[in-house]
Amino acid sequence: MTRPTALLVGDNTDGGNWGGRAQSLALMTLLRERFTISDTVVGGVVTGGGPYVHTLLPSLIAHTIFYRRDRGGWVERLARLQERLGARDYITGDPVESADTIVKYADRFPLLGRLRRQVQEADVIVLNGEGSGIFSTPYRRDFFFYLAIAELGLRLGKPVFFINTILSDCPVTGRSQASLAAAEAVLSRCADVHVRDPYSVEYAAETMPSVRCRHVPDALFSWFDRVQDPAFLPPAIGDFAIPNPEEDSRWFGRLDFSRPYVCVGGSSLAAHDQPRARASFVRLVNRMSELGVAVYAIQTCGGDRFMRQVVAETGVGFVPMQCPIVLATAILTNARLLVSGRFHPTILASLGGTPCVFLEAHSHKMRSLQESLGYEDEPTFSTFPDDAEVDRIVKRAGEIFRRSEADGVRQRIRDAARGRAAEAGRTADLLWAKLQPAGAT
Repeated sequence: MTRPTALLVGDNTDGGNWGGRAQSLALMTLLRERFTISDTVVGGVVTGGGPYVHTLLPSLIAHTIFYRRDRGGWVERLARLQERLGARDYITGDPVESADTIVKYADRFPLLGRLRRQVQEADVIVLNGEGSGIFSTPYRRDFFFYLAIAELGLRLGKPVFFINTILSDCPVTGRSQASLAAAEAVLSRCADVHVRDPYSVEYAAETMPSVRCRHVPDALFSWFDRVQDPAFLPPAIGDFAIPNPEEDSRWFGRLDFSRPYVCVGGSSLAAHDQPRARASFVRLVNRMSELGVAVYAIQTCGGDRFMRQVVAETGVGFVPMQCPIVLATAILTNARLLVSGRFHPTILASLGGTPCVFLEAHSHKMRSLQESLGYEDEPTFSTFPDDAEVDRIVKRAGEIFRRSEADGVRQRIRDAARGRAAEAGRTADLLWAKLQPAGAT
C-alpha cells in the first residue's frame, strides 16, 4: 500500500521555544514511520495574526496597521475604527466561521490560499495540539486555528487527527463554555483525539462526552533512546551554548558543565507577570547558589525573557533560548536538578534521570507530568515563590542531592521515562490503524 501523505499542522521548529522545537522534531520522526509528511504549517502561522478581512483599507495596509497598533496614537484609533466597521482576524472563536473565511478568501490572500491547498493535497491532516487546548477567555487563537483547519479538513473528507494535546480549564480566567462547545463540535468528528496526559482524558469525559479521546504520552518521550549514549554530554566549556549573535559578552565564562550544576527555569504562568517573576526568581537563584553547586538560569521560551534580568542581577551562568536544541537537551539530561514549571524541558531532563522540582503552570500539566514520571507526594511550588517558599524549594533541593544517587532516584526517573517513550512510540501505528477498513489487521 502506498504510504499516505500527512499534513502536519503545528511544526514549531520555526520558533525559539525549546519544547516546541524538540517535540515537533520528535513527532515528525514518529509520523514518518507510517506516513510521508507532504507539508507542514509552521508555528508562526498558527500563532500569528492576519490576514484581516472585511477591511476598509487595502489588505496590506490594513495588516500593517493591525500589527503596529500597540504603538498607540492614530494607528490604534484607525485599527479600532476598522474593527467597528467589521474588520477582523480570519480566525475567530467559531471554527465554522473561520473555515468559511479561509475558503472565501483563499484566492485573495496567499496565506489562506496556501492553507486550503495544503489541506486539499494531503491524505490525512495531523494537528499537533501541544499545550493549546486551554478553554480560556478570550479564546486561545492557536487552539482555534487548529480547530479551523480541522473543520476545513473534515469538509474536504479528510481523516483528521488531533494529537499530542492537552484539554484543560484556564486557572486564570476559568472555563469558557462557548470555547468548550465549539471545540466539542469539531473534535467529536475527528478520526482520533490523542491527549498527552490522563487528566485530559478525565476532563474530556466530563465536559465533552461525544469526543473520542485516548491518552498517548507526549511525543518528546520518544527521544529517550537518543540521550542514553554515555557520550550524550554537554561540552565542559559552556560557552559553546551561547549562540549567534553573541551580543552580550558578559555571558561568557560562566558555564562549566564539567562540574555539578542545577538549572532553574520559568513557567507559563510566570510569563504573564514579568516584574513579579523577576523578583521571585532573583530570590530563588540567590538562595539556590547557597547549596554549593553551580546554578545556571535557562530561558526555554520567549515568555521567560525575565530570566535575562535575573542573570543580570545575580551573575549566574545563562543558557539562552537560542541554544541548539540537542545541546540544550544534553544540558538538561546531565544536570543534578531542574527547577521549572515548563512541561517539555521537564520531560527532556527526565529522559536522563534528572530529578525535578515542579513549579505551577497555566494548567494541570505539571501535576500530570509528576504522576507520569512516578513522583509520589512531590509538592508543586507556586509560580512566584516568596521567601518562605524559596526556603522550602532550597530545602527540597538539598534533600534530593543527599539521596539521589544512593536511593537510585535517577534510575527510577529514567525507568518511568522509558515506559512513556514506549507508549509514545505507538503514535503512528494508532493513526494508521484508524485508516484501515473495519476488520483489517
